[in-house]
Amino acid sequence: MDSKLKFTDVPEESNFYDLIAGDNVLEIPLFQRPYMWKQKHLKAFWEDVERLDDVDDAAVFLGIIVSFSRGSGPGRPPTWMIVDGQQRVSTLYLTILSSIEVAASAGELDWAADILGRYMLVRPMAGISVNTKLVPSFNDRAQFHGIWQKILNIKNFQTHKIIASNLPLPPSPTGQEGGAMLQQYGRARSYLQKGFKEHGLDWLTKRIEQVTRNLSMVSIALRDPTVAPKIFERLNYGAEPVTVADLVRNEVFAQSSDDAERARNLFENRWEPFVARFEDKNADLDRFLFPYGLLDDPNIKKAELFPALRKRWSGAQSPRDIIDDLEKFQPAYLSLTRDIPYPHGSDVLQGRINRIFRSGRPSSIYPFLLNLLRSFEKNVVTEATAISALDTVESFLVRRAILGIEPTGLHAAFKGLWQELTDDSEQSIILDDLVTPQRIKEAIKKKATVSWPSDAEFIQACQVGELYRRKIAKYAIREYESSLKGETPTDDHQIEHIAPQSPTSDWKEIIPTEYEKLVHTWGNLLPLTPVMNPAAGNSNFSKKRDGYSNSIFASAREVAKLDVWDADAIRARSKIISDWAMIRWPH
Repeated sequence: MDSKLKFTDVPEESNFYDLIAGDNVLEIPLFQRPYMWKQKHLKAFWEDVERLDDVDDAAVFLGIIVSFSRGSGPGRPPTWMIVDGQQRVSTLYLTILSSIEVAASAGELDWAADILGRYMLVRPMAGISVNTKLVPSFNDRAQFHGIWQKILNIKNFQTHKIIASNLPLPPSPTGQEGGAMLQQYGRARSYLQKGFKEHGLDWLTKRIEQVTRNLSMVSIALRDPTVAPKIFERLNYGAEPVTVADLVRNEVFAQSSDDAERARNLFENRWEPFVARFEDKNADLDRFLFPYGLLDDPNIKKAELFPALRKRWSGAQSPRDIIDDLEKFQPAYLSLTRDIPYPHGSDVLQGRINRIFRSGRPSSIYPFLLNLLRSFEKNVVTEATAISALDTVESFLVRRAILGIEPTGLHAAFKGLWQELTDDSEQSIILDDLVTPQRIKEAIKKKATVSWPSDAEFIQACQVGELYRRKIAKYAIREYESSLKGETPTDDHQIEHIAPQSPTSDWKEIIPTEYEKLVHTWGNLLPLTPVMNPAAGNSNFSKKRDGYSNSIFASAREVAKLDVWDADAIRARSKIISDWAMIRWPH
């Protein structure tokens, strides 16, 4: 780029001509987001270009282009994978391409062929299957291919000596035939066509010179693509970020980028079904990848996740191997994070996993449980051991939650727990003697920042703690309900205060002291349907009892058997519940 036009002193400042100099190819990662710029973006782009008409030797700064090299080789031109700047470089390429159609359609074949040969294609190479200097993402290739076909169908253009000597070979069409790229191309062509009709070929020549030479960009070439998310975040504050999930998708398909048909087959039949099992394809995959990355190395930080994943996959022979490895842990993860049955083991094991899900588990426990369940699937942990380990973890979490202890420090306790319990073992042997409740408890209690509530603390919390204010309240109340004899509905429930939160004077008379201390305790709480709960309201106990007696919830019918509801009744019920809770969460 002419130094007079630069905005900075860095040698990396360049224009489009520099970016595609020689045989450089600008490639959008295969399954990166598609081209998305709309009319307003192109309007702003042309306003930038038109400002150059009023000043000689001027330039406009377009922004930053971030890429990393895929290298080159025999029959393969130097290829730069665009991490940030896809919309800009694609718009520049489409603009030049549209000028070729405008000129060739008007009979200016020499001019159009010269521009095409200079900016659009790499030199002829033996065995090359794609020679366009822009290779769009998977979803845009059908639109890109259609644009090229339209240009090549212009009368006498394919037979022009420049074109015939190096016939354009765009990537095979994939994705939809219509979309934002085709629409933007049409807008650029309309703009250039109007200018060409009004001002002639000199005007068109000047416009393309401005587009290729006078629009400045700073090009950052990454040594390591794993830093791309942090670079993107810093350069595009407020923009939709590049996630680890994006990088993983690109990593999986990087080996297949030259064979779009093979990549499409793998994408549609393996990758898309894999990500579709997550509720939110990109966000939930991103959440899954961190505990998955901790399976091998419990000490990695989120900023180090992608390099760690690349290391894990270094021995993979194909993208299929990477997907296979991800899928091994997906069923357990989905069962822990959504109400989806675990596809292995007995109903008892599946029920234990569902308990963990319903209890509102913290994500810090996932690495340990993913390793545990995968070991069960590989027959190195028996089902009985898996169940006892799940019970131990649930007891630990529920006890803390009922005491109101925040989950601070749990990541440190669980991220390396599996390795701590099994590091001295051979993975081919049964691990039952290593993964016991006692060893789990001992390992967790070693962490100075993590408290394991004692029986006395737990009993006190069940009897006098304000369970209603705890996130675990609905789960704990539901579990007690399920333990009672009689009908236990699957309906969702709200929490009913038997002695109401806003007491009437009658209620204050019945419980004259300690009302505020007792009202939110477990003994005063019931599950009721959303319809029944507001109906009960601040009514006296006699009226509430009539409603409770017909409730679908056994615990409400149990309370309906009582004649009075006072402080003694609340304490007595809290005692019954705490005795049950000690059996239900014994560790």
